[in-house]
Formats: sequence, C-alpha cells, structure tokens
Amino acid sequence: MIEATKENLKEVDEGLKVKILLADAEYFSSEKVEGLEIDDPDVISTVNKEYGITNK
Repeated sequence: MIEATKENLKEVDEGLKVKILLADAEYFSSEKVEGLEIDDPDVISTVNKEYGITNK
C-alpha cells in the first residue's frame, strides 16, 4: 500500500511526500508493519480482536 501510494503521488508531482497513512483493521497485519522502514510514513491503524486489544 505504501509503495503504491508513493508511485501514484510521483505521477502527479515528484515533490509530494506521504507523511501519514491511515489504514483500517482489514489492512493491518503484523507482516505489513514489520516491513516498514524508518523513512516510511507514520501509520495510524485500527486493529481487530486478533491482536488482543479489548475494552476490558
């Protein structure tokens, strides 16, 4: 998702940079987060019950 977003922006204007990505729980997975690099944008994401976050 990050790479596709960067490519789309590049086609519009090479100077545009992604600073923050907003993702929903369907997008989130540990594999996707583990692949983030230090220069990648910040990611704000909801998570689902699979990741142990509850309202207890």
